[in-house]
This record gives sequence, C-alpha cells and structure tokens, in this order.
Amino acid sequence: MSAPQLLHDDQYFLEALIRHDRQAIELIYRNNAERVKSMIQANGGSAADAADVFQEALTDVYRQAQRGYTLHCGFNAFFYTVCRNKWLDQLRKKGKAEVTISQLERLVDEDAETAAQNLYLHEERLCALAQAVERLGHSCREIFRLVWSVNPESGKYYSLQEVAERLNLSYGYLRKKKSECEQALKDKIRASPDFVKLKGD
Repeated sequence: MSAPQLLHDDQYFLEALIRHDRQAIELIYRNNAERVKSMIQANGGSAADAADVFQEALTDVYRQAQRGYTLHCGFNAFFYTVCRNKWLDQLRKKGKAEVTISQLERLVDEDAETAAQNLYLHEERLCALAQAVERLGHSCREIFRLVWSVNPESGKYYSLQEVAERLNLSYGYLRKKKSECEQALKDKIRASPDFVKLKGD
C-alpha cells in the first residue's frame, strides 16, 4: 500500500466517485466538460461524441477507483488525458490515423499521461479477458464467476471450499477443474489478437 504522503490531494475525487458524491461529480463536470468538448470538436468530433467519451472515461475511472486505484497527479489533467486517449483511439479505429492532437495538447502532464495510459491498457486487458472467459464452457464460467466474486457476508473473496459447496462439487474435483479452466483460459488468451495487450509489462 502506498504511503499516504505519496497520494495526490485529488485522490479525493476518486473516493467521491465511489461514494456517488453528487457535488464532487458536478465539480468534475464543471472543471472538465468544456475542455474535453473543445478538444474533441477541434479534432473531428461532435458535441455528442464529446458527451459519450466523457461518460465512458468517467465510468472507467470509477471502476478503477472501486479497485483501489491511487492517484499521483492532478485529477483534471489525468481525466482530460483519459478522454483524449479515448478519442484518439476512436479516430484510429475509424481509419483516421493521420488525425492527431496538437503537440501542445499532447504535452498535458507527464504523470497524467502515464496514469491515463495505464488505466486505458488495464481496461483493454479486462475487456479482452472477459471476452476470453465468455468463450469458455458453462462450468468454467461459473467457477471463475464465483472465484472472482466477493462473499457479501464476509467481505472477502469466496474460498475454494465455499465455491465447491456452492457448486455441489468435491473440493478435490473443483481444484482439478479450476486448473483445467485456467489452462483453457490461457489458451484462449494466447489465441486472441489482443494477446500483446493482455501480457502487460
């Protein structure tokens, strides 16, 4: 766990998102909406595109905050960079690779750039991982669903013994089946065109 003094004061915004703090969310919109809209409209997009990108970025940041993401740079620079990267990615997917944000826009904040890129890659890996899991058989999907779930009573991940009981399986069989499912998942991931993204650093 990072030492408290290493966290940026703007960690408050991530904590506020988890709490669904309406005032903090309104402040995020006030501080960032127009800037994101101007950037996207200056680079081939519409106001509707900007609204979509803004909402997708906020959802991504919220999900990362739930997973314990810590902020080491200003929130506004970080969030703007997440939005900018999302829009650039959309332009590339539309075949507009030559459309780029100006040099001035790209040099927002080095720490924000790194943090935003890490968040983007993590979301891409999670998406590709979810797609690989969906291509597995029903029993493997059920095992992973429970293994990766939190028991609401204890607040901790289900133990293998608890998973075995919920699936009416013996503990020994579950361990063997889970190992087979993990191997099958690895094979699906290796066969995925997103394998390089999933590998990580």
